[in-house]
Amino acid sequence: MSYFAGHIASGLLAATWTVVWHWGAGVGLIILLLAAAYFSPFAKRYFVYAAVVVAAVMTIYGFGLTDEKKICAAQTKYVYLHTHTPVQDKLFLSPSAPAPRQCGELEWGCWQQQ
Repeated sequence: MSYFAGHIASGLLAATWTVVWHWGAGVGLIILLLAAAYFSPFAKRYFVYAAVVVAAVMTIYGFGLTDEKKICAAQTKYVYLHTHTPVQDKLFLSPSAPAPRQCGELEWGCWQQQ
């Protein structure tokens, strides 16, 4: 078994599977319900209503994920600020300065100041 198939491919599949499962199942269900509404000789509007309900549930789920990320970030910041000293708080809240650029030995067009 190659390295790609054994390590990287399985990690990519595991990372994307949850996204495919949550969003792909909902989109697939909407497509099936709309196809059923188009081809069904009866109860067309109920299939359309069901597709709208599934779309609304997916929208609410998406907003819930966004809110969950914001709440998690706020909780992390709260815990960090209340468990560290004021000196560490200033370091945490201050913007970090970029490190000075270091030129390599054979790097063309880069001038190091002496």
